[in-house]
Formats: sequence, structure tokens, C-alpha cells
Amino acid sequence: MRRLRVDLEEIAMAMEMQMSENESYLDTETGEVVMVPHELQGEDIFDEEYVAGLPEWEQDLVPLAREIFQGSDRYAAIPTAPPTRSTT
Repeated sequence: MRRLRVDLEEIAMAMEMQMSENESYLDTETGEVVMVPHELQGEDIFDEEYVAGLPEWEQDLVPLAREIFQGSDRYAAIPTAPPTRSTT
């Protein structure tokens, strides 16, 4: 098993900030946390006309989203943090 440097604070923040519109993934080769917006989480990302209508910053993420959507072992989904219980 290979050792990988990861930023645990960044992973914890990604877990806490997971929204229904975005998904976070850990790149298991680099340790980087990457975010994929909801618009890039479906089969539309393979439709060039759909991609052409996206903002440029989302178009830049399309190759990454395609790799994740196709089931790459390189990216591991970061789960949402469980809700904290109030002690009041």
C-alpha cells in the first residue's frame, strides 16, 4: 500500500461543506480534494452541445467529471459529515 499525503483539514472542510449541488472527491494519486458541481454529475457531460453552453470554469472541469463519472478508481467520494448533536 502506497502512502499519500493528504490535508486532513481540507477533507474535513469538504465533508462539512458537501451540498446537494456539489460533490467532493479525494484524488488518491495526489491527495488533492476536488469539487464537481451538480451540473457536471450526469450523462450530459458527454454531450458536446451541453458542455459548450457551460461557463468556462465548468468546461475546464469536464475531463475530470467524465473520468469520475466513468468510475475511475483514482477518485474516492468524500462522504458528508454526520450531523452534530446539540447538547442544549
